[in-house]
Amino acid sequence: MKNLMLALLLCGTFACLAADLDVPVKKNTVWANPAIKIESFMDEDGTNSMRVSKMLNRATPGNEYIDFFIKLPQVVDMTGKAIKITILSENPENIRGFYVRAYNQSNKKKPASSHCLWSSTSILSKQYMDIVVIPGKNGQIPWESRAITGEAPTAVNLLSIHTGCNKRNVEMNFRIKSVQIIDSPMAETDKFFADFGQFCEFGRSNFTDNTKAEVKDGILRIYGKSPAKPAKPGATMYQGIRIVLASPVDMTGKKIVMEYRVTGMTGGIYLRGKEYPGKKPCFSFVTTRPARDWQTMELPLAGTAAAPLHKETEHDGDLTKFQSFSVIFPITKVNSDGAVEIRSIKIVD
Repeated sequence: MKNLMLALLLCGTFACLAADLDVPVKKNTVWANPAIKIESFMDEDGTNSMRVSKMLNRATPGNEYIDFFIKLPQVVDMTGKAIKITILSENPENIRGFYVRAYNQSNKKKPASSHCLWSSTSILSKQYMDIVVIPGKNGQIPWESRAITGEAPTAVNLLSIHTGCNKRNVEMNFRIKSVQIIDSPMAETDKFFADFGQFCEFGRSNFTDNTKAEVKDGILRIYGKSPAKPAKPGATMYQGIRIVLASPVDMTGKKIVMEYRVTGMTGGIYLRGKEYPGKKPCFSFVTTRPARDWQTMELPLAGTAAAPLHKETEHDGDLTKFQSFSVIFPITKVNSDGAVEIRSIKIVD
């Protein structure tokens, strides 16, 4: 998800609460790929840290990596949690790529949570700093959806830190003072999507360039104003947002249930699901009779009379890889306001 261009990101603060679990970082709980040196290190303040290093001296071009793994003392459900790492590098300029990943005990080869940052300027410094990552969220390090298994990180017993660089004849190193699983503060946006369990963030849809969205008092409000005149005569003026999931969902045999209403000069509502990233819709509905009072709409993937499938987009994509959901609506008059308000979005059998 690091390439997602969000115009609006409502993920809340990354302020950290008390530690839920202190993860011991010591010789018998850590390991790394071959050629990596791991040693206990006494810091200047008299506390211990773990030093991890590798000489970058291979002859062939390309990146070299440190793959460092940390075993958790117990299985952890990462729902509502974050990973906090206190870390430094003696030579931060030699670390270009930085990954933090978490693995469920059922699948130790494919991460259930992954954050990744590649940059010409290292995220690390020569002084200890805290790096906090929240599964499904962009933050200090962007969320990496393409690396995810599709499983939620609900039974995590292994963490990993990966660093990468393309330099030669230098040492890549970092020192870890502590690793903690902490409570993740929930912004109002997160609370809204808590029942759904998978939606992690939302941003501007590619159908519009001036939509706004906010969550207030438990209601997601998507709104905008049409221009004084359309870009060309007769053009439809759309508003909308894209909601992105933390990992793909298999929609086979499932339906979407949405409680909503419309306000202002709002016309029909389009609901479109896609892979992410991906161009082909998994499904696309339109309802031309939006309700101005609160109403529950159930959308089986076969469509309904009130919200039929678009004939042009009927199951063009893969229903097993649904990961992006757009709510799009036209404003029917120029220079007018319109909005869709949503109390809940759920996917049910």
